[in-house]
Amino acid sequence: MLGTVAQIEATLRKGGGLHRYPTDTYYGGGEWLLLTCWLAWYYHERGAYDQANTAIAWVEAHATEEGYLPEQIPENLNDPSCYKPWRQRWGDIASPLLWSHAMYLVCETLRRQVSELPKIRSSPLGSSSAPPRACTGEPARWPGHPQHSPS
Repeated sequence: MLGTVAQIEATLRKGGGLHRYPTDTYYGGGEWLLLTCWLAWYYHERGAYDQANTAIAWVEAHATEEGYLPEQIPENLNDPSCYKPWRQRWGDIASPLLWSHAMYLVCETLRRQVSELPKIRSSPLGSSSAPPRACTGEPARWPGHPQHSPS
């Protein structure tokens, strides 16, 4: 697994996000939010929270003013000459994209599990009758994330 991720980082991560594959030319072959979230999920599972935070911060930085997450970002394009023809034929890059939002929510759930939810004991419902912290309406915290660090 470590070798696979090292290869992904070396060949598909030119900027802050991940490309689908090195020769992708779909809309020029930009960086995909969905794939970047998957990488953040991997980092989280390894306990590499700083790397996970960096990846998620990149995703958050590319949300539209309305909070929409697009399919991909036309940055660090694999083939910039292919971007304009795709736009002329098919219009703008898909936004919002459900997959991007879903993977972002997976990452946000992981943030909450790491820092706020109590550890579940033997019962699948836990040992407390109190609702989990994620249900209290308090903001999530992920260790080291700039938006979630204690003041």
